[in-house]
Amino acid sequence: MGYRAKAAYFDDNVDAPWAAAEYGPEEMAKLDRLFEHTGSLRGLRVLEPGCGTGRLTEILSDRVGDQGSVVALDISPRMVEEALRRTETRQNVEIHLGLLEHFSLEEAAYDLILCHQVFPHFEDKSKVLPGFSRALRPNGK
Repeated sequence: MGYRAKAAYFDDNVDAPWAAAEYGPEEMAKLDRLFEHTGSLRGLRVLEPGCGTGRLTEILSDRVGDQGSVVALDISPRMVEEALRRTETRQNVEIHLGLLEHFSLEEAAYDLILCHQVFPHFEDKSKVLPGFSRALRPNGK
């Protein structure tokens, strides 16, 4: 399935519970385990490819705090609309519409790149991984 079809699928599912509802206890427990591995995000610059409706973006925004920032992107126009609505009052969040492979990843710009439930959707993983490597600061995760 190409990106156009994937974007259409996610556009059609923007209101589905898995995309729109807040994380439940089971999902939050998984995220808590993830954050045990990342350590504190306070003050970090985080890239979130495949942000969907911004459910995780909100959590990341809270965790990086006022001194940090979250740059999130998605290929689905409707998901991006919802993520923008969800994060409109958050000064530390940028949301972009587009393919990660075409997104201008600044060199050594991010402390953390978090691919939550998105990596399988990348069409050309061999193109994505070197971009991540370049975009991470020294000791980035």
